[in-house]
Amino acid sequence: MKLRNLVLTGLMALMIFVPTAVFADEIETEGDEWQEIRLEQVSEYTPDQLSEWTRLFDSKDVLKAERAILKAELDELVENVWKPMRETEKAEVKEGIQEYITTIKLQVLADVITKREAVVLIETYRIDAKADFLLIKEENEADKIAREADKVYHDALREEKKSLNEAIKLAIDEDNLTEIPDYLNAVLLINQTLELQAIDTNNEILEQIEILNSL
Repeated sequence: MKLRNLVLTGLMALMIFVPTAVFADEIETEGDEWQEIRLEQVSEYTPDQLSEWTRLFDSKDVLKAERAILKAELDELVENVWKPMRETEKAEVKEGIQEYITTIKLQVLADVITKREAVVLIETYRIDAKADFLLIKEENEADKIAREADKVYHDALREEKKSLNEAIKLAIDEDNLTEIPDYLNAVLLINQTLELQAIDTNNEILEQIEILNSL
C-alpha cells in the first residue's frame, strides 16, 4: 500500500466517532456550580479522594481545550490535504486504467491477443489498480466496528454514572449516608475511565495530524 494511502486507514472512522461532547462534558454537565457541590460531597463523605476529584475537574478543562484545537487542525488538514490527495489518487487510478485499456485494444487490433484474453487482462488490471482502495475500505469497516463497540461500552458507563448520581441524591435526601462513599467512589472510577478514553481519542487525532503533516 502506498505511504500516502496509509493515512486513509481509520481516518474516516476516527472522524465519525470523535465525540462532539468531550470528556469535559462527560464528568459532570452542570458546570462550576455542580462541581462545587460535588467537591463538597467528596470532602464530607470521601475526603481521601478530594485531590483526585479536583485533578479530574482540572483535567476536563485541559482536555476540552486540547480537543477543540486538535479537531480544528484535523478538519483543516482533511479539507486541504486528505481530500485533494484522495481525489488525485482516484484520478490517477482511473487514468491508468484507461491507458491500459487503450494499450490492450491496440494489441487486439494487431492480433497480438484475442478479445477474450483482453477482457481477462483488463479486469485483472482493474482489480489490481483498485486493490489499495478496497483494502482501505475493509480496514476502515473493521476499525468502525471496533469503535462502535468501544462507544457502546463507554455509553453504558455514562448511563451507570447517571444512575449512581441519582442514587447519591436520593441517599442524601433520605439521610442514608452509609452508602454515599461507595457511590461516590464508583462515579470516580467511571470518570477516571472516561478520562482515559478522552486522552486516547486526543492522541489518535494528534497521530492523524502528524501523518497528514508528513505527506
